[in-house]
Parts: sequence; C-alpha cells; structure tokens
Amino acid sequence: MLAPEPRPLFIVGLPRSGTTLARELLSSHPHVSLCRHETHFIPSFTRQLGLDARLGKSELTWFAAELRKTQLGRRAASYGESQYIPSDSLQAAAATSAGVPWTDVIEDVCRFFSMPHGREGRDESPIWGDKTPMYIRNLPLLLRLFPDSHIIGIVREVAAQTESEARHWRRSRVGAVGRWTRYNRSLLTEHARQPTRIHIVRYEDLTKDPSRAISDIERSVGLPARGTPATLRGISDELGLGIGQTKVVASQPAIRKLRRLEARSTRAVAEALGYLQVQNHSTTYPKEPTPPDTVERLFQLLSRLFVGVDAAGLVAYHIRQKGIRPGIAYFRSTLRERG
Repeated sequence: MLAPEPRPLFIVGLPRSGTTLARELLSSHPHVSLCRHETHFIPSFTRQLGLDARLGKSELTWFAAELRKTQLGRRAASYGESQYIPSDSLQAAAATSAGVPWTDVIEDVCRFFSMPHGREGRDESPIWGDKTPMYIRNLPLLLRLFPDSHIIGIVREVAAQTESEARHWRRSRVGAVGRWTRYNRSLLTEHARQPTRIHIVRYEDLTKDPSRAISDIERSVGLPARGTPATLRGISDELGLGIGQTKVVASQPAIRKLRRLEARSTRAVAEALGYLQVQNHSTTYPKEPTPPDTVERLFQLLSRLFVGVDAAGLVAYHIRQKGIRPGIAYFRSTLRERG
C-alpha cells in the first residue's frame, strides 16, 4: 500500500451529527492519524498570531503554556494525559532567525495528541488532522491556512440532529434548527466553490453502510484502498448505536414540532443535502442550495434570539458535569476561546 502525500484532514459538522463516528472510522486507516481530542484553538490563536505567522523560541514557549488553558489542554488534564511539549525539531526551527510556521505548530499539536494514551512521541502517518465539529464556522480560515487540506463535512437529518442536541445540552430547538440551516448552508456554499477539497457525507449513510461510505471518503481524499476490514462494522455499532452518543431517535411530538419549523426555513438546505424528495428534482447530493427566502431569513433572526437560552443551557450542562464554580469558569473560558 503506497503512502499518500502528507496533508491535513479536518472533520467538521454540527454537534451530535456523527463526527466522532467518522473520526473513529477514518482513524482505523493505517495512513491516517487524527487528534484524539477536539482542538478548538486554531481560530482564536490564528486571530492573535496571523495566518502567515512564524513563531520564535519565546513565542513557541508562550503558546505551549497558553494551550494548557484551552479546552484541549483541560481535556487532556482531565484524562491524566501529558500536556503538549513542542517536538525537538520544532524547537530547533523556532530557535532560528526565520522561526517556525504557525501551520507547523498546529500539525505538531495534532500529531502529539494523536498518539495513544500513555505513549510518547508523534504519530508520523502522512494524513494528520482533527475532528472539531464547530470548525464548520471557520471553513474559509482552514482552507486558507492549509491550501492542501481536505475537509469532511458530516451532516444529519434536521429533526434527529436538533433533537439530539436539545436533549443532550438542553438547548432550544428553535436555536438548533437555525444553526442547522445556517452552518450547513455555509458548508454547501464552500463545497460549491471547492468541490475537490470539501466532501459532504450524511450520517445516515455512515450508519447504514459504513464500509462503503468510508471507502468513498478515502477515495475522494486520495487514500489507498484498504479493503473492508471487519473492524469497521464493529466501530460503527459501538459508536453509532451505543449509549445514545450518536443515535438519538426523535420523539414523534418533537418531530411534528420540528416539521412545522422546517416547512420553509430549512427546505432549501435539506433539499440540497438530499433529505427531501422534490417532484421533478433529483435527490442527488450535495448541490448548491437556492438563496434563502424571506421565511428563512426571518427564522434565522428568530433563532438568534434564543442565544441566551442556549447559553443558559450550556452553563447548566457544565455545572452538572463539573460543579458550580468549575462549570461557570469552564463556560467563560470556552466563550473566550471560540470568540
């Protein structure tokens, strides 16, 4: 099996849409190494440093210390894992007058956290990357930072995804439906601009036939075929059907409410993703959606009014997980990091 050219791979999508399932399936490929934890830090640090930043020795030391305060650093600490230490080669490059490119630092972090827990070093698989769902909001930034990157966008039917999000994080369904339309529309728009670099996959296809769906992804990003290992179905069953982490069946009353909301506000995006069978239209996906109409624009304004409701739900979620003071502190730091 010939190794592909080294390049980054990012998995994005709305929360509760199956991005973790996609990461585990792709990580089982011998040439792929994806970060075990969601990174989240790329947009905020890129805003501080700049797209073309080069870090010297002092800046690299500063970054490593600041990374401990991010969601990635806190997650590693909560699992008793080692905190990020720049590789020797990266430190040597930073000590030169030219410094080390910011993109090389991002790669080094992802490779560091892609190693199995308890093992030191870096995973040197040619395809490296990360699964952070909400990078779906930062697609132009990722594409500019890494011109050779591929992005896998995972989408899920609106009723199931929003019901799962609302149930897990106590978020408002109106806000969830608004985000579903807004972010998936931006994903489709970027895909229309760069169809060879952005690949959209439906969660339903992943769970129905994971081997075929992953083979299609691997072929589209230039990975050599690996056959159909038996472990693929096992991974799918574990993550797709276990303990409600990905599979949430929306209740009938919830579906009826969401269908009323969907009727106009999500129709164009749902059709572009192949979720609606429209007369005289092919259900082939993805395709560029029609421009948002007045109803969709008004619903987007309405959904943004629920930001406070969703923020309160997230605070309550973090308090349940960590306690009052740590939960509030975690929420505040998360807001700062995501900007």
